[in-house]
Amino acid sequence: MAHKSAATSLELARKALEDIGAKVDELARKREDRLLAGDDAATIRALDNEMDALEHARRTEVDRIKLLDRKAQQEEAERRVREKEGLIKRLESKLAERDKAGAELQEFVAKAEVAFRRMIAASETVACAWSWNAADFAAGLLTSQSLQGALAREFYRTTARPRLLGGREEKFEVSFPGAACDNHALFGLPKQLPTLAAKLAEATQYCSDLMREKRTTAGPIVVANGNGSTIDATPAAPRLPEPGELSALLAQQARLALDTSPEGEAKYQEIVRQIAALQ
Repeated sequence: MAHKSAATSLELARKALEDIGAKVDELARKREDRLLAGDDAATIRALDNEMDALEHARRTEVDRIKLLDRKAQQEEAERRVREKEGLIKRLESKLAERDKAGAELQEFVAKAEVAFRRMIAASETVACAWSWNAADFAAGLLTSQSLQGALAREFYRTTARPRLLGGREEKFEVSFPGAACDNHALFGLPKQLPTLAAKLAEATQYCSDLMREKRTTAGPIVVANGNGSTIDATPAAPRLPEPGELSALLAQQARLALDTSPEGEAKYQEIVRQIAALQ
């Protein structure tokens, strides 16, 4: 049979004491009635014996309640100690999980730092071995600062957690240390940013085209067509926005940010592309 806790036994003892008190009161009234009715002493004595027994039972329950109350307090204190120990062990397990993740991250960071230094060393070698214009260093990612910016953009692309907006519940999450978005048109849209590998490939192509004289800092070289005439291969300058056009698009972007439907998201992305084309 399962052992009753002190708290359970205490409640039972208190209920028993309450029942005994009710019986004592009932017998007291009955004794008064019998006295008024003229019952003999033997009858009254029988009632007194019952009341004495009940008074003894009441004192017994009072003593039991005192003991059970102390025991219940002790058991409650022991329960709190056990719960605290259980909570501590669960939290220590989570801390150990965190430490393991930190050790893994530390290893990855060390490897990333080695790769980052290799990128810088290779870029600096290229930067020193060719005659570049000032604008080429940033376009070709030939400086440590430009590579740092590209890496910060990659951190933002891969780790940023944009706000959901629209009144939806969300948990605020931090980005990776150093994450930064240098394209304000795509701020809050990290997945639309080009990857680090894509930006490096673009910069490499830029440098290669410059060295092979396929382009200049200003743009691609004018090439000859089959008729002996020349064609300006420089891309057309981007269209300048009409007065008030950009502010109108930004206002639409703000309104559509509140629309969480698939249609609203599609319209939002289209507005973002239009804004990006004007900047």
